[in-house]
Amino acid sequence: GFHFSLMSSWAFFRNDSGGTNPTRFVAAAPVMGTDWTAIVDNTGTGNFVTGVMGFANAMELYLPRTGDYLLMDPLSPGGEILGLPPAYGYGVVVFSVPIPNDAALVGFALSAQSAGLGGANLTNLHNAYDLYVGH
Repeated sequence: GFHFSLMSSWAFFRNDSGGTNPTRFVAAAPVMGTDWTAIVDNTGTGNFVTGVMGFANAMELYLPRTGDYLLMDPLSPGGEILGLPPAYGYGVVVFSVPIPNDAALVGFALSAQSAGLGGANLTNLHNAYDLYVGH
């Protein structure tokens, strides 16, 4: 018989193995034909610039200068994937990206992480999300 399977999208929370990066980033599962949404909460940090980046590969690399962990590999083939401009302002910041309804995207995976910049805590790297594009 004929078997047809739809690949579900998912978003999996990830932090460094010690759980030391601040948990300030929430990402929705990337569903084709919808807007993907990510939220970063910089409330109380003094950070006034926020960014979300995505790369094909995950990693865990301690950065002594920030005291946080980089959780995505900036040397991944294809470079940065999301292309989101930074957002300015204190508090909660929402990012949104349309995901085309293109079957070629099913199964595409990436690792995304947010960061806050500025203020007394000059740079804060946050938790990450491993994302999988589907229906």
